[in-house]
Amino acid sequence: MMRRDGHLEEFLQFWTPRPEIKRIWFSIFTPQRVDALPEILTATEREKAVGGMLALRKRFPKLDMQPKMIEADWTTMIQPCQFGCDPDCSSCGCIASAGLKAVADHKLGWLVPIEVLFRASITIRRLVFREARPAATLKANFQLLR
Repeated sequence: MMRRDGHLEEFLQFWTPRPEIKRIWFSIFTPQRVDALPEILTATEREKAVGGMLALRKRFPKLDMQPKMIEADWTTMIQPCQFGCDPDCSSCGCIASAGLKAVADHKLGWLVPIEVLFRASITIRRLVFREARPAATLKANFQLLR
């Protein structure tokens, strides 16, 4: 789809006027590391997809994705990954991962990121149930798209 200019806009032009469609979301295919499939976007195609979605959301209100969900953070590994096996995190465009990252970055009262509260609750649970402390948060060594 990203190899042809204008495809995202054409998609939105087709689906937006339909009354049965309430909202539209996009997700980028996440391959496994061993995959060599035509659905895998190049870095340039991913940039084009992200830029296109950011621009098109202003013209097509049914493209119901906030910028934080569209902008890709291709350095943070979201765990556990819903794809299992050995996903290629450097090519991940999963809307679930992007959404979870956007929620984690959201600040309560413009001060405290939700991620801090989430991690605190995990720490408390581990203390209460005397669970072993996990290894440090994983970071992938991938170039940022932004």
